Amino acid sequence: PWWLEFKAGNNDLHYWNRFSSLLKSSGQLPLEIVARLDSETDDIVDLVGNPNKEGVWSRRGMVIGHVQSGKTQNYSAVICKAADAGYQIIVLLTGITNSLRRQTQERINEAFIGKQASGHQALMNKRIGVGLPENDQTKRFPNAGTYLEGDFSASALQAATGFQLGNFKEPIIFVCKKNVHTLENLLKYFLSYQEEGKINNSVLLIDDEADNASINTRKDSEEITRTNSGIRNILKKFTRSSYVGYTATPFANIFIDPDSDDSMAEDDLFPANYIRTLEAPSNYMGANKIFSPNAKFFERMVVSINDYEDILPLKHKNGHPIDELPPSLRVAIIHFILAKTIRICRNDGAKHCTMMVNVSRFNSVQNRVHGLIYELVEELKNDIRINALATKPSSKSVIHEFREEYSS
Repeated sequence: PWWLEFKAGNNDLHYWNRFSSLLKSSGQLPLEIVARLDSETDDIVDLVGNPNKEGVWSRRGMVIGHVQSGKTQNYSAVICKAADAGYQIIVLLTGITNSLRRQTQERINEAFIGKQASGHQALMNKRIGVGLPENDQTKRFPNAGTYLEGDFSASALQAATGFQLGNFKEPIIFVCKKNVHTLENLLKYFLSYQEEGKINNSVLLIDDEADNASINTRKDSEEITRTNSGIRNILKKFTRSSYVGYTATPFANIFIDPDSDDSMAEDDLFPANYIRTLEAPSNYMGANKIFSPNAKFFERMVVSINDYEDILPLKHKNGHPIDELPPSLRVAIIHFILAKTIRICRNDGAKHCTMMVNVSRFNSVQNRVHGLIYELVEELKNDIRINALATKPSSKSVIHEFREEYSS
């Protein structure tokens, strides 16, 4: 144990304090949830390891959370505290698509960097989130190794090569896809700082959705997937490295063979040092509260429907033709629009709100349903634009259908 002593000492928790201030002032989380986040991440940072501990060491661990239960907020807090503790290099691996990487970069910009982290200087100078004056009166900001516009590409590598790691007074963070070329570029950047031997510094590598793409899936343990190898090579480049995998589905990670030569040499990503589970926050609405036996919200939230079999049977093949939507899906879309409208009227319209329609495991069927839903929503939009302000809406207008559903 080291973190609580560090936290209680005369140490400046600059990054955590401003993130905590943002969470409290913005009303994103109730105060009791912020308190739990503080306590949980104290435990995790303690397990991550003291970056100031001398010698050559590595730690491998895993944090298990519930689906959509605030894992991003959790590792954002861990990043802030790790930076306060002295981790100078932080790598965050997030998903395998550009859209996921950009989304995570946006959240890290708000939670940790405090600026837009853009290649455009005007945007880069704009304070956001933790960087706003009400959360941070100082001019201390971490360095951004990646921008909103793109990953750590070959051009980003070329631009960054002249910036020596040892010259940074504040920590630097890289938000990267789990992509072979990205990992290779990142390693080349570290090699440009010190080609031979290990870099005498501490690196924290956080692997979001650690069960996806990160582990070695080759049957022959002597062979290694390129993504898995890329992560290992980055960790091996530093004298002090800490790997934390975040996931809601930990099975693949747990079943990495702990007796393999790689694992015994502390080279693989098996969570050899710790596995930490996160309790779902009290305001978390997960599957257990809806679908489990005697579920609290089953009666209120689950509606059985039976008007789809002639249109899309439960058992269907790829390419199954669909020419119409079931009436129940049309009603569900109207209910969603009504609910969103109410939220806008309550000044809650800017917050996240999504309706997901998942009716098939086949992309071809989902794409066809998407087209029909798009057509329906456009039809509703056009009708409402014409009739919403009319003294006497047309008798065929969907306004009447909306009114009936709202009243029922």
